[in-house]
Amino acid sequence: MGLRAKLYESLSGFMCGLSVETISKVGGGLGRLFWWLLAGRRKIAVNSIMKHLGLDRAAARKLAKASFISNAKSVLEIFTIGKIDQAFIADRCTCNDFELLNKLSTCDRPIVIVTGHIGGWEICAGVTPTLMS
Repeated sequence: MGLRAKLYESLSGFMCGLSVETISKVGGGLGRLFWWLLAGRRKIAVNSIMKHLGLDRAAARKLAKASFISNAKSVLEIFTIGKIDQAFIADRCTCNDFELLNKLSTCDRPIVIVTGHIGGWEICAGVTPTLMS
């Protein structure tokens, strides 16, 4: 195994050992770090928000920074998959129609479920089997 693969494996093992709350904090910190390090991307984001949403520079900067933070948190959600259980779902997820979900879970044919944004496909991958059991 190469050095890069060992580094990735070690980092993955470390991140998977953290709590969901700590992973979120790390993501927030990473988003803030990206905000300050990636000046070119920051400029593009702010200018795009000003142009397309009609916000002034201060409001556009605030929204762009929040977006950097949210995106970094979403990326790190992949490390939460193994932590998704009934308690996780009860604390963080809502379903508007459990009766329909229960009917779908007993269906003998393949189904496609379309949801609103749940925070990322990473969490959805962990939530769906638990909800369907």
